[in-house]
Amino acid sequence: MTQLLATIFAAAYALVILWSYRFRERNLAVWSLIILSFLVKIYLSSVTDVLNIWDEQFHALVAKNMIDRPFTPTLYREELIDHDYWDWARNHVWLHKPPLFLWLIALSIKIFGTNALAVRLPSILFSTLSVLLISKLARKKFSKEASWWATVIFTLNPFLPLLVTGVLPTDHNDVIFGFFITLSYFLYVRYKDQKRFVDIVLLGLAVSACILNKWLLGLWIYLPFGIYLIKARFKKTLVADFAYSVGIALLIPVFWYLYIHTSFPVESSFEFRYNARHFWEALEGHRESVWYYLIMLKSQYGIFGMLLVIPGLITMYRRSFDTFIGICFVFVFFTIAATKMPAFTFWVSAILILYSGAFIAELFKKLKDRNLNISVVAGVIAILVFQMQLSELYNSQTLGNQYRRKISSRTEMFKSWAEEKETQNYVVEELPEGSAVIFMFYTDAIGYERRLTPDELKFIENKGKKVLHWKDIH
Repeated sequence: MTQLLATIFAAAYALVILWSYRFRERNLAVWSLIILSFLVKIYLSSVTDVLNIWDEQFHALVAKNMIDRPFTPTLYREELIDHDYWDWARNHVWLHKPPLFLWLIALSIKIFGTNALAVRLPSILFSTLSVLLISKLARKKFSKEASWWATVIFTLNPFLPLLVTGVLPTDHNDVIFGFFITLSYFLYVRYKDQKRFVDIVLLGLAVSACILNKWLLGLWIYLPFGIYLIKARFKKTLVADFAYSVGIALLIPVFWYLYIHTSFPVESSFEFRYNARHFWEALEGHRESVWYYLIMLKSQYGIFGMLLVIPGLITMYRRSFDTFIGICFVFVFFTIAATKMPAFTFWVSAILILYSGAFIAELFKKLKDRNLNISVVAGVIAILVFQMQLSELYNSQTLGNQYRRKISSRTEMFKSWAEEKETQNYVVEELPEGSAVIFMFYTDAIGYERRLTPDELKFIENKGKKVLHWKDIH
């Protein structure tokens, strides 16, 4: 996308949002923003059919393999050679991440085919639903004005599209986890207002989904809930509802964990230990300074969005102390943890933006001059659209660098080979470094990035497989 086209598109984007400001008291405004957000993410996700290596390719392949065997997560579909169970980038049984987001991607691939857009569709859908939840929550807790502002800020977030399109590590796992965290918060707030038992049941199910996306971090909502119980002096009915919700939340995950521990004892034991090590050790080179997540606020929210986070936190402290404690816990926990990655705190972004929207809505109420109000709104929207860096987002999905051109060329080669013949009974050795995963995603063959030993070749051929060299399909 040229700079001129990017400028024109950004200007059109800003004008649509400014137009929606006129109707901010109506549902039309929010829905126009939600639809616009959905379309932009669809477009960015379909620029090229290229999967990003960390971690999107691995998530895509495991999800594809789960279409036929949903309860057996595998990277290499068949164990034709000895795999190192501790190497999540080359193993057979793959328990490196919980299964829910992989099931969702598997369903999407089954419906829409083996392509990058199908892999990203669940993230596109659930990130769009997060916008809807934030809009409803802001309208319920604050005002229609706050709802519009929260929706705008979240829609124009510069970091979320990078996760949705798989550019950043942890990609779809964190996007879908963020949705279920936002949903659990939405249900918790509604329960506090209405004290309906149905919300306790729904909250338990939402937390269950959180756990099946991000292990024990999925229990996060029970921290603000616990603060709420303390403030309510442990009222018996509230304690009982809390216990019911926790029980429902743990039911399905406990069965899943028992299943993988009995079915894959070696792999599951290792992964549980490995996950715990993230707190004490900087694994895989992810060592950063103690200020890392404060510095990351600029990348996650843009400069202007970052400036809104602090007053948003102040608003949160005044309006919902239990939420404030929960958010502070996230940043303190991951700051203490040795392993640090860009999106580790981003799953609470929707909640932070909710209160930032409330702050800015209150600020604009104090502007009595209507013309000045419109001018300032236009300026804020222009800044938010600019910091989204639409041209950079587009370029992150194009073939503008040598690595992406190389991966795209190989992807097209693998797809062409798969179209020419049935590939299920083929094994290909000595694939180029970093291409085995995309090879297995776009074909039904098994691929290795090294030469197979004579014993391995004999075993594979006895299995009825035909072994080819990379040059045979190149």
